Amino acid sequence: MIYGRSVVGGYGKFMKLRPMKGLLNIYIATVGAFVSGSQEAVKRMKKVGGGAIVTLSSTGNLVYIDNYAGHGTNKAAVEAMSRYASTELGEFNIRVNAVSGGPNRDRCTKSIYKLSKEGKERRQSKRLRT
Repeated sequence: MIYGRSVVGGYGKFMKLRPMKGLLNIYIATVGAFVSGSQEAVKRMKKVGGGAIVTLSSTGNLVYIDNYAGHGTNKAAVEAMSRYASTELGEFNIRVNAVSGGPNRDRCTKSIYKLSKEGKERRQSKRLRT
């Protein structure tokens, strides 16, 4: 099973996020969909002796990207959920992985952040840390 989902309209800075609207929609479309889709797939995979679940993550959960607060944090949640699923489902011969293709050059990503040399330098200096 390969799962990937994108939500339009949830981009914005942290202080502009709307918890009960945009942020909740992003959560449902990323974390919620990963959980429910995986649970259904696992029922079938157990019958055939195993399988693999792959979900899509994002570079935005590792480095700061302008206007990506809602999506970046929810992609981090998807990665955490995939680690929990992997740990629990390993005994059934089911692998779970989250992959991120990294930044690419297209019209969509240009609207989120610039892939210029100076944009790359700025992103590298804004690694997310706790």
